[in-house]
Amino acid sequence: MLLPYWTNNCVDSMEGLLFESSATTPYHFLNQAELSTAPSDAQANLHYGSLNVVEGVEHLQMLGVKYYIAFSSNAIAKPRATRAHSRRDHQDLASPGVKWYIYKISDSPMVEPLTSLPNVVANTTSRVGWLKANVTWWLHPKDWNVLAASSGPLLWPKASSVKVLKASAPLPKVKVTHVHVGPSRSRFTSAAWAYRSK
Repeated sequence: MLLPYWTNNCVDSMEGLLFESSATTPYHFLNQAELSTAPSDAQANLHYGSLNVVEGVEHLQMLGVKYYIAFSSNAIAKPRATRAHSRRDHQDLASPGVKWYIYKISDSPMVEPLTSLPNVVANTTSRVGWLKANVTWWLHPKDWNVLAASSGPLLWPKASSVKVLKASAPLPKVKVTHVHVGPSRSRFTSAAWAYRSK
């Protein structure tokens, strides 16, 4: 939480928000369990797993996180098998006597285009219904190829649960540029490429 303080706001942190102020809080703590030797598991009623750096890094990519910082021996031994690379060693970074290892995560866009239509999932319009469905989706990598939505246009496929999502035909390719992320809003430009079926 104090990384922005110790680095003069050069390094931001996923830990720096109050629980009530971010819709991604459950996913942060699920990630923390995957990437920490002794996670806090601070939010109640979540299905916390154990250390799994490979899936943890994939989850960081899904959230647009660019760096992974670790110091535990079993957490720093595994990023080499993931898309976290370019390790740098930093002694005494905000914590005297501890050597921190900083990994840059490749392919971690803040905005990326859809490749297929999301599925509108039944019984997810309430906060509790959405959280339950989305945490189930979040924890099962085989389901990640199709996104879930609580509502959407009539042409979007419908699903009774996140366990039976249906992939649609591929969408035309879109290029996202000029991504700007601010403290309270984000903006970007997107343009469709010419789509040719083989």
